[in-house]
Amino acid sequence: MGSGGICRGSTCRATSGEQAGCGSWSRGPPGERDLVTNVVWCAKEAVLKALGLGLTVDTYAVRCLPGAAPADPGAWALDPGGGAWRGLEIACEPALLPEGMSVHGIWCDLGGGLLGALAVRVQTQTPSPAL
Repeated sequence: MGSGGICRGSTCRATSGEQAGCGSWSRGPPGERDLVTNVVWCAKEAVLKALGLGLTVDTYAVRCLPGAAPADPGAWALDPGGGAWRGLEIACEPALLPEGMSVHGIWCDLGGGLLGALAVRVQTQTPSPAL
């Protein structure tokens, strides 16, 4: 995607939340900026595919922020490989998600600006216990 990423000129496919949330990453070295851009865009596409919608829906309807905290690939039945796994913060417009469902994501940084893998799943939300 190059250093312009999903924001190039007056055309930006990142939500304002993504732009703000990725701000510190975007001021980093070019390889890091490209990695974050790829994570955000790939996650948006993966979420829309997981929901069975694909790019028939405007990508603004999904907000994805790459997490910096470690994530456990074993909880996803993924081979840990040699990369650093991190979570994804994902939010969708309510009309996109069936009631009682949530979307979760995980991604792997192989270092050197390389996205190793990205996975998204849609699952039933666990109800909160009644008080």
